[in-house]
Amino acid sequence: MLHVARVGLTVRGQLPRHALEQHLPASLDSLGQQLANQIDDYVKQNDLGYYPALDFFKQQGYVDSYLLDAVDQVAQIAVTMTKDEVMQILTPVFSSVRVESVLSMAYALPTVRPGQNNAMQQLALHYIPDIVKFELFVTMLQRREPEPGIADGAKKIAWRWLKDAFEDMEVTAARLIIV
Repeated sequence: MLHVARVGLTVRGQLPRHALEQHLPASLDSLGQQLANQIDDYVKQNDLGYYPALDFFKQQGYVDSYLLDAVDQVAQIAVTMTKDEVMQILTPVFSSVRVESVLSMAYALPTVRPGQNNAMQQLALHYIPDIVKFELFVTMLQRREPEPGIADGAKKIAWRWLKDAFEDMEVTAARLIIV
């Protein structure tokens, strides 16, 4: 009798820059640096102890809209590329694959704080939308009841098959889903 093992995976990956830059008139480094400069100016003028997320600046209207539009455009391309790559690579490996969500980390709250060493460099890198976090569910057919170690096995398989699609990649979580 076959048993279905369903595993949830959370992955963080950095897409190849050359694949994203072909959709922009400027480099991703330039985009990140221009955003970081404007955001740093705002933070200094308002004496903030942190760098807000990009959504804050969309509401404030402080950052040039063309920069925010460029981030949105590249982030959407990154999300689409990620979904397509994951499905294409993992569908032959697992019984089924479902990409649940893909988020660009450029929209997350930066972990760098004003005054830290290399704050501007880290902030510029943060606002480049080449890093995505995604959650997916994979299923595997097993001859025996699924065991807790099956999640680690799925994690290793996913990493092995996806690692070449990203500049850098890490499977940050794997959990067996009881059906």
